[in-house]
Amino acid sequence: MAALGLDLNQQDLIANGWDDIATSIHGEQMRVEADGRKPLQFVYLRTEPDKGKVRKGKSQTATTNITYDPVEDRPAGMTITKLPDPRELVEGDETYRYLEVGIIIGNQPDKYTPTGQPRDKKRESDRAARGPLRRDPTAMRVFIPETESVAPQARFYVGVRPVNGHLLPRVIPNTNIFFYQEFRHGFTAKMTLREQKRVVLTRIREQAARDKTGAAVNDDMGADDDDSELQPSKEGQPGPNFGHTLQSFCNYDENFSKEEAMHLVEAFGLADSTDDKNAMLRVLAIHDEICANGLGYLIPYKSARFFIRTCIRMLPIDRVESDTLPAIQLALGVLADFNKENANR
Repeated sequence: MAALGLDLNQQDLIANGWDDIATSIHGEQMRVEADGRKPLQFVYLRTEPDKGKVRKGKSQTATTNITYDPVEDRPAGMTITKLPDPRELVEGDETYRYLEVGIIIGNQPDKYTPTGQPRDKKRESDRAARGPLRRDPTAMRVFIPETESVAPQARFYVGVRPVNGHLLPRVIPNTNIFFYQEFRHGFTAKMTLREQKRVVLTRIREQAARDKTGAAVNDDMGADDDDSELQPSKEGQPGPNFGHTLQSFCNYDENFSKEEAMHLVEAFGLADSTDDKNAMLRVLAIHDEICANGLGYLIPYKSARFFIRTCIRMLPIDRVESDTLPAIQLALGVLADFNKENANR
């Protein structure tokens, strides 16, 4: 890859950072306050030794599954840069190219992440009264890895602990991010927050892709899974549209239909001792709970099949409504342990 350079005289630089407003998917706003910021800026972040190797031709990069820890990773004692260090613009050993997409509050990422009901009149009134927040003193920059083609889901990383000018990526949920204004061009007051979120995340995935012609489908789901328990049953081998259906499940910004859920049930042989309809309802409940709690960032696309099968096995048929979230949390723990074991092999 050719080294990148930053021309401070480029006309597309944002001269007045005060008027540069970043917005969360919940509608909260924060002033970026970074005079000279370049929209759609690509930089190079670090990868970890023997991990994070990029598989050529794949739609996703295996950077890291380590989540951001505000205690361990927060910027106390380190210099917080509003603009890229010049060294970030040059490819180095064990680095990978990322697109900068926004900022988070470093010492309390979920400070303005709402809880409870999706719509709350008092919360919306308080947000409107606050207006755009000043840039938080601990604000840190957020990125998404460059992909070969448009990835089926967006996974975001905050840059921490720079070494030789290159930040180390840590996973962060999209609910904590204030996204830059370049991904909100053309928005109107009539658009719902859900519509805005869908467009923003789609635009980001497209801008991060070298080939922007369409969404990518992983053709060898589970190729890294050595355990036969992770493979679909012989009766439920994936059909020709299986990749698109799994991709739809992993798009946590859109509704997942009953037809798509039934397709996964049939492809994975998920019914087991119950009927297909009950299995389909469990798949829908799992997808809804992931969306409601913003947990999609913890489920890499290549591991989605393993996760769904594990979660289904842990979810009692007669207690779907009350036990879906606990089953998801247990399955996430199993997935994390499985990934850790694979990484150590």
